[in-house]
Amino acid sequence: MKRLTLAWMIACLTSWSALAQSKKVLRIDYGINTEISGDDGISDTQLRAWVNQDFMRISYTHDESHIEITDKKNYRSFILIPQNEEYLILNDGDKNDYTQIEIEYIKGQ
Repeated sequence: MKRLTLAWMIACLTSWSALAQSKKVLRIDYGINTEISGDDGISDTQLRAWVNQDFMRISYTHDESHIEITDKKNYRSFILIPQNEEYLILNDGDKNDYTQIEIEYIKGQ
């Protein structure tokens, strides 16, 4: 009975840990292609993004001075500044309804 219980617990734990690792992440590199006389082209990655269904991480590749983290489900985003050990809140999760803002049009302006 002990072996059966132990085998069942191990099977459950391994299946749950395998499910936790199944989210796919895409890495996207953004770069600039230029043509300089004498060179065929220079490809330089300026920005690197990791994206999955729930989160997005964007960083600058040269110095990684700013890293943006976005939680797409909760509408929250932050900018991390590793050199200063600081962070900035870009969006705190409140969905704002901008359709109700009154706009007054003044002729000639």
